Amino acid sequence: MKHIFSFISMLVFSFISYSQTIISGNVSGVWTLSGSPYIVVEDITLNEDLTIEPGVRVQFQAGGWSFAINGGKLIARGTITDSIYFEPIQGETAGLWQGIVADNNSGSDTLEYCVIRYAVRGMEVKASANNPRPPVVMKRSEIYGSFDIGALSHVYTGAATAAVAQLFMYDCKIHHNSSHGVWLNDTVVGSGNAVAELVRCQIYNNGGAGLYQRNNTHAYIYNCTITGNASDGLNSSSDTKVTNSIVAYNGGYGINDENNHPAFEPEDIIYNNVWGNQVGRYNNFSAPNFGYPATINANGDSCDFNFNIYLDPVFVDSAYNDFNLDRLSPAIDAGTTIVGGEIIFDPDSTVPDMGALFYNQNPTEIFFYTNTVLRNFILSQNYPNPFNPATRIKYSIGSEQGVLLKIYDLLGKEIATLVNEEKLPGAYTVEFNASKLTSGIYLYQLQAGGFSQTKKMILMR
Repeated sequence: MKHIFSFISMLVFSFISYSQTIISGNVSGVWTLSGSPYIVVEDITLNEDLTIEPGVRVQFQAGGWSFAINGGKLIARGTITDSIYFEPIQGETAGLWQGIVADNNSGSDTLEYCVIRYAVRGMEVKASANNPRPPVVMKRSEIYGSFDIGALSHVYTGAATAAVAQLFMYDCKIHHNSSHGVWLNDTVVGSGNAVAELVRCQIYNNGGAGLYQRNNTHAYIYNCTITGNASDGLNSSSDTKVTNSIVAYNGGYGINDENNHPAFEPEDIIYNNVWGNQVGRYNNFSAPNFGYPATINANGDSCDFNFNIYLDPVFVDSAYNDFNLDRLSPAIDAGTTIVGGEIIFDPDSTVPDMGALFYNQNPTEIFFYTNTVLRNFILSQNYPNPFNPATRIKYSIGSEQGVLLKIYDLLGKEIATLVNEEKLPGAYTVEFNASKLTSGIYLYQLQAGGFSQTKKMILMR
């Protein structure tokens, strides 16, 4: 009797161990661990909400199938011990399935502790005319082995103000993809609504640039490590802000301002470590003294006027992709506490380090980051300043709001209204032409929801 019971138990265990679920077409509901792996045998479309439990594997049969999010919301939250995998059913060859495509009219998707591997493109966020979509948020996830690009966000058709594609990535790894690690593009002239926010991400060993950015897009890069990519660390012809990051050992320039695009200015590159890039530190930056030691930082190291340093970051073991900082790294405590309009510290309560992985100065305790979205409402300093006769004002909003941007003189007299309309979350740039005004100091004020901020600018004839 005991032997029979043992035999039956083995059969039940085997059945559970080898359970699987075949899926195709429209999908929704809950994918449970007991039904894993989920075998995809044709293109699948999420037009209603879908939740994926920790430990589930979504495996794609041969045929180049895709996972399209179009009208529904994907919630895929793994855990530190039970990641969720999106992968081909067999083999480790790039391009065996199409990838996850988050298209128009979808809900706000969240992927946490997920691994996306061996796709054509790992994660693709798209938007078109009159279909603004909430952001795709990825946390503590990994994209690698893509045949093309690791992650991309792009607006591809339609009215200039209607489409918004946003990709927010926190504590993620994007590596060993055949082309660029992250790619931003906006094919709609004047839109500027393809946005990526990369916070504490490691972007390394990709076949193109770490970040490749085109056509009036917006990238916010905070505390990232961008290293070992075959081309430039950052290649941009658009609005890019880089803070507290390490850009090192890339095959091209550290930061390449492609085509000398006016929206990518030196003041947007602050408190970074740029080192060992094969072609050079920067390309197409004409600001005097930018990129050259001009002062010293709080650690006593030479830096430029934007507190960028140019020293070996001293990783623990970059040959094995360990980009933790050695105790002798000059990047420790070399960052700024003001990031994306917020005041931050490292989890051990010290000044932020540069790079994605902070050096724990209290090794008896284990810390985790709790802050995620650093950017909320931001009013940037106009550029150029002083100016004659035109200048650009950049601002960002973290939620859909009525936005009012006005110009005043020092007596409080209203000079001009630059913006007075509802805006979707994102980053925007407005040009102010003061050709009919006299020299002097003027004020510009942004109001959005409960946010209000005023800054000065100087018109100098």
